[in-house]
Amino acid sequence: MRCSWSAAALAPLVVALTLGLPNRSAWGQAESGQQAPPNLPANLRVAAVQMRSSRDLADNLSRARQHLARCAADGARVVVFPECSTTGYFDADTMRGFTAEQLAAAEGQLSAACREYRIYAIVGMPHRADGKLYNSAIVIDPRGQVLERYHKIQLAESWPDPGEHLSTFPIDGIRCSIIICHDERYPELVRLPVLAGARVIFYLSHESGLKHEQKIAPYRAQIQARAVENSVYVVQANAPANEDLSGSHGQSRIIAPDGNLVDEAGIFDEAVVSATLDLSRATGKLAQQSVDRGPLGAWWQAGLRQVRVIEPAREEAAAVSPGGSTVRVAGLVLKWIRGDKTANYARAEAMIRAAAAGGAQLVCTTECFLDGYAIADKSIPLDTFRALGEPIPGGEYFQKLSRLADELNIHLLAGMLEADGTDRFNTAVLLGPAGEILGKYRKQKLGHESLRNTPGTESKVFDTEFGRVGVMICADRTEPAIVAGYKANGADFLLCPSGGMYGPARNDPIVQARSRETELPILFVHPAEFLATAPDGTIAGQELLGDRLLVAPAEIDGAADSKRIVYFDLPLPPRGAQAAR
Repeated sequence: MRCSWSAAALAPLVVALTLGLPNRSAWGQAESGQQAPPNLPANLRVAAVQMRSSRDLADNLSRARQHLARCAADGARVVVFPECSTTGYFDADTMRGFTAEQLAAAEGQLSAACREYRIYAIVGMPHRADGKLYNSAIVIDPRGQVLERYHKIQLAESWPDPGEHLSTFPIDGIRCSIIICHDERYPELVRLPVLAGARVIFYLSHESGLKHEQKIAPYRAQIQARAVENSVYVVQANAPANEDLSGSHGQSRIIAPDGNLVDEAGIFDEAVVSATLDLSRATGKLAQQSVDRGPLGAWWQAGLRQVRVIEPAREEAAAVSPGGSTVRVAGLVLKWIRGDKTANYARAEAMIRAAAAGGAQLVCTTECFLDGYAIADKSIPLDTFRALGEPIPGGEYFQKLSRLADELNIHLLAGMLEADGTDRFNTAVLLGPAGEILGKYRKQKLGHESLRNTPGTESKVFDTEFGRVGVMICADRTEPAIVAGYKANGADFLLCPSGGMYGPARNDPIVQARSRETELPILFVHPAEFLATAPDGTIAGQELLGDRLLVAPAEIDGAADSKRIVYFDLPLPPRGAQAAR
């Protein structure tokens, strides 16, 4: 996950730069000077999978993984799957039945497969965010990172919300874009990304079936027109027809920039259509002439401002970590239920499992996720509050967390109220992949908490296989001396579970300043925000989810219960630097 910008607001899970902004490094920071012309490949081998999906999510994912393995062995660099291929394309009730956790876990499995086979994938699947359900396509790069998430704009079905952005994204530096099914009827959804540099358009579809025979020829004509009128390649993955004439109608295809078919699948069979694209043919010439000639130039230029230009992360991350070594961190952006340990644990456990399935090696909860930061509510009787504390390692839920880390073979940083004799501490405990305690940190800067909690006294750093991890909690980040202690103790990066101030106005500049001062990356996890700052203080990743920290039991899984697993592939310091500490 990396930071994203559009003309209007931050948007999730992409690195999106409007035209004319400077390039960004592996950490996401802007670099001065002009971007050098990339050394682009002359060819791109693509594969379009004509796949029949069922209501069995696990089976769909298993078969998608098999296709990725086979296509990678065949030399494909990017593999494209149909619209809603992970879930199948069904009635509204079925589509609305998939939970955010199921979809996140599915995405994680696809990411893991892309990492294993070192291949790009473009996959159609629903996506839940901010109380909305989208008909989406994700672009996963060979490191398993989600490079782009495109939401279908022009809808022919009732269950999704419409998307609000266009984009171009890089496949080995080659500018590409996406449309989904009904989008093909709207030429501007292709023309604008082409004007922004796209030379290959990926078209994911589940078009009308054979019972609507009158639509089949126009479908082909429309998508061929999108190719020839823009002088670009179009790679289409469609679902096949079923024996009862339901489903779609197949004919997945690859279309050349002159509009002619390079290859096309049949109607009923599952198949893979592949080709090596000669990129010298994809000039975008006819699209460019719309700007250069005639009265519409200014109009197209205005439209271009609506296109996100997503920049690649630098594969040569040696400036940060030779060999590009990273650790995949998952932040659980999850709202609290005040004082209900049973409910909070159940919600977090589902997300922790999904994060592990998504390839996370280190999972971080919010501050006091287990008790829902009950200390903020002074109307809770003191005895009731104190009873929420967990002895470590003897507590019931601590033991559950330990067994979970062991089962999933992950590192887990969990925030909770710790009971130690008569004292109560705001604590974050770091568990290793065998469920062992690697370290325990007690919040030092308490503020209003000092009425009931006892402060910690040390800026502790803990050894892991990824390097030395410093843990601070929420308000600790506001004290430069506390954060400087982690640097002095040899930390390689900092984790900050939190539950107080958040967002660009009140939180982000503080976290950025602490990174600049210590030259350490910081990952901040909050019920409404995930933030990653680079060693120079620039924002390398961010996700904002509403303006609430709590959710009522009746609101769980509703629009108010926005929650997300946010993945961040954290560059690691050189092994020599770790060993020297």
